[in-house]
Amino acid sequence: MVDVLYSAPVMTAPTSNVIQRGGLRGLLDFLHEQRARGLSLAMATVVETCGATYRKAGAAMLIAADGRWRGLLSGGCLEGDLAHHAGDVIRGAGARVVEYDLEAMTDAVFGFGLGCEGSVRVLLEGIGPENDWEPLASLGRLAMQGVRGCHLRVVDSTVAEWPVGTWCTTDETGSILGTAGLTELAGPAPLTGVGEYRVKEGRLRLLATAIPRVPRLVVLGAAPDAKPVVHLAAALGWRITVVDHRPAFADSGALPGADQVLLTAGDDLPFATRLDAADAVIIMSHNLEADARYLRAALAAPVGYIGLLGPVARRNRLLEMAGAAPTDRGRVYGPVGLDLGGEGPEAVALAIIAEIQMVLAQRTGAHRDPR
Repeated sequence: MVDVLYSAPVMTAPTSNVIQRGGLRGLLDFLHEQRARGLSLAMATVVETCGATYRKAGAAMLIAADGRWRGLLSGGCLEGDLAHHAGDVIRGAGARVVEYDLEAMTDAVFGFGLGCEGSVRVLLEGIGPENDWEPLASLGRLAMQGVRGCHLRVVDSTVAEWPVGTWCTTDETGSILGTAGLTELAGPAPLTGVGEYRVKEGRLRLLATAIPRVPRLVVLGAAPDAKPVVHLAAALGWRITVVDHRPAFADSGALPGADQVLLTAGDDLPFATRLDAADAVIIMSHNLEADARYLRAALAAPVGYIGLLGPVARRNRLLEMAGAAPTDRGRVYGPVGLDLGGEGPEAVALAIIAEIQMVLAQRTGAHRDPR
């Protein structure tokens, strides 16, 4: 038997007692807030970059008519100017591309000494009642469903039929949303980035990006040290399910960043979590028997990252109790977390979330400038 104590909606308007999410989910929260009020927004998307820039192609932010924004395309240097341009777009001026030469943005001209040596082109387009807040509404829905696919956007055009901002999205089954002709033009598997295409009516440039992925984290064990883990994962915009077999710990009020908090009993504890859809699982109930059951369930699912809290001796005991095969050991990370130093639950949570981010992004954790 599984009791759902708390299930947050996929998109919720930020409130004072809810963690403000980052990433795509932060944009979706902001979209939901403005959409509920019937208000239009401008979506700013990085199209191309050259040299050193804060974000790369495909990164997006939202700007409201009152000048508020969610997300960042720079370290705060470009957002004010983008908000100025966004006003025209929101008022119906049409999509446009703006370009910034970061090296030329000196104190004398813009009030910023950026010290960057790159350039960035940004697509600004209006989303609101007139277009049903597309394409972000569809992109967000597909991303939250875990659908894989490609999103195409016209970023330059001499073709009247396909002006700047025209879009389409195709998923792994071949289903198409938006303007199907763009997919036919770009081919079945367009490369990520900007490509130029010539048609008899003129010339198009298309930005191709993957449908964003929202990592799904399952935390098995809701003791107090799970709270900073959930907090950091929520700040990154991940989807989070927390499970515990103890009513005293399965408390949604103590875990405001979680999408679900589940109370389970006996051997049923893993079955409501959809472990088959999880990108990462952390086992941290501090109860040996419960953790062994959690681990057994996680090993039976196609989860690429399984983190075990506790020392090596406890990890080995759990692997033995769970009947882990030698081939399972490569996806079990224990003791969980990168060796970052620090003490206390917050430092441990940072080490855990950093390691999961590294594994999901297929990085090594090496310093960016290995001098």
